[in-house]
Amino acid sequence: MPACTYEDNVFVERASIGEMASPLAILAARVAGRLYQLGPTQRYMQYKSAGHDESHSPGEVHLPGSKKRRRFSAKGVLKHLLGGVDRRVGSLLRFCATFMSLQPLMSAMWRRSRSISIIPRVVVCHDLYALLAAVRLKRMYGCPIIYDSHEYWPEADLLATPWQHRLWAAFEGRLIRQADVVVTVTPQLARHLEQFYGLKQVLSVPNAEPYTPVSSPASARPLTNPVKFLLQGRVCLGRGIEMLLTGWSQLRDPRAVLQLRCPENDFLQSMRTRFQDAVADGRIEFLPPVPEDDLVSAATRADVGIIPYPLTTLNHLYCCPNKLSQYMQAGLAILSTNSHFVTDVLRDSGGGITYESGNNDSLVRTVRSLLDDPTRLAGMKRNAFEYARCTFNWEAQSASYQEAIASLFHRPLAAKAG
Repeated sequence: MPACTYEDNVFVERASIGEMASPLAILAARVAGRLYQLGPTQRYMQYKSAGHDESHSPGEVHLPGSKKRRRFSAKGVLKHLLGGVDRRVGSLLRFCATFMSLQPLMSAMWRRSRSISIIPRVVVCHDLYALLAAVRLKRMYGCPIIYDSHEYWPEADLLATPWQHRLWAAFEGRLIRQADVVVTVTPQLARHLEQFYGLKQVLSVPNAEPYTPVSSPASARPLTNPVKFLLQGRVCLGRGIEMLLTGWSQLRDPRAVLQLRCPENDFLQSMRTRFQDAVADGRIEFLPPVPEDDLVSAATRADVGIIPYPLTTLNHLYCCPNKLSQYMQAGLAILSTNSHFVTDVLRDSGGGITYESGNNDSLVRTVRSLLDDPTRLAGMKRNAFEYARCTFNWEAQSASYQEAIASLFHRPLAAKAG
């Protein structure tokens, strides 16, 4: 793939991290790798991954089968306190490692952009690590910036602590106010960014796929038997996968099967092992992943697309996942937790239904309501497909984004900062 390409007024630069990052940034990444392997860092990640909290006081503990709390021994108190110190050290080391691991990416983008032969009229940057390079370009050339923030960055790390959220917010806040236009994926996230960072107007442009007709959408055929519920996309801790599989294991209805098409990783393997009984019974299936360009066509073999995100962070509460548009273009009905924007889309389109996040009984009841009313389910599939075809696609949703680019493109370049 060439290092740079031209298409009309669009100039694309590709930066090889290994070749373009500074030696200091490469060293930082190596140090980050070592920090991730340290004992306190590993123990902190295991602790957070297990879903523990610090709600109990240091001198108390619940014993299995007991109704009363009993006091720790002095040795137990000391062990508890030392464990708390260890976790705080691990949290700090992991934060440092995370920040240092981003240095090669930020360095490569900046060094590559600094060496370009054409002064950009508009810089469109995606996510925080690209914003830093864009701000430096603006200072050098006076070119305006569009910051495309796909989520609320300070809460993007699901294992981070509140003090880490505040540091990331301070870092993003210093940079985001230098952007000429800020874009995010939902109106709810846009209002949050406006209020939190004191911005005047943030554009809302959803993660909607460009419309690509599929030869046989799921909405054009009868329901499968059993009805296929599909989860596609990356899986990891904190995205509701465990809760979904736990609830599905309680369903025990032969009329439905849950399919997961996800890239392999350690977390997915642990889920396959943990829920092996449901897998052996044929109630849960793991499908091989497909290339990103084939996600829509692959989804047409199912009937219902699932979005299981827990509503524990702003990014999940106000999300607009790519899979929403992909499922709808494939002709699937949508089954989602009751996040704000997705709920609005399903209400406007009639293309799906929500259940209460974190409530397995609600999940089971909602799935059974779909299975008990196949006519309604088939109608949701048709509604979702038509809504994606006519309304919820990139061509229809991106008008304000394109207008912002055009407006900045024709603006005279500002004077270079000192």
